[in-house]
Amino acid sequence: MLRQLLRQQDELRSVNGELDVKIDELAQVNMRLFEMNQLKSDFLATVSHELRTPLNSILGFSDLLVGVDALNDKQRGFAKNIERSGRQLLDMINDILDLAKIESGRMDVRLTEFDIGAVVLMQCDMARPLSERKNIGLNCEIAPGLSPMRQDQGKIEQI
Repeated sequence: MLRQLLRQQDELRSVNGELDVKIDELAQVNMRLFEMNQLKSDFLATVSHELRTPLNSILGFSDLLVGVDALNDKQRGFAKNIERSGRQLLDMINDILDLAKIESGRMDVRLTEFDIGAVVLMQCDMARPLSERKNIGLNCEIAPGLSPMRQDQGKIEQI
């Protein structure tokens, strides 16, 4: 019986040793995952910054174009579409940054009071050129007298 207890004790020590090795391996893998996640966040921030620089130029020039008196209505509409699409792309870039902020626990919420009907109409106007190209009817009807909404307008527009 004593031999059996000693053998079981040896087996238990062996299993505990294997478990310690696995715990060390898991800790190393977790550390590597943490480092890789940090690299991903840094990469997203860098890429987002690099994309914003030329995009801000596009937005600035499209804004100037919209204000040019020599443009006819169709050309002005094209310039507005460029500006809207640029803003939409900027919003997508900001979404990527927001995702990185959410993952790191640094997401900010900016509560403001705004007209939700105006936001919905703006989003419909942005989607209209695409729906027209695909021959899809798009109608936006906003109930009159909606109360102002107190929320993060940017996050609502992202939805």
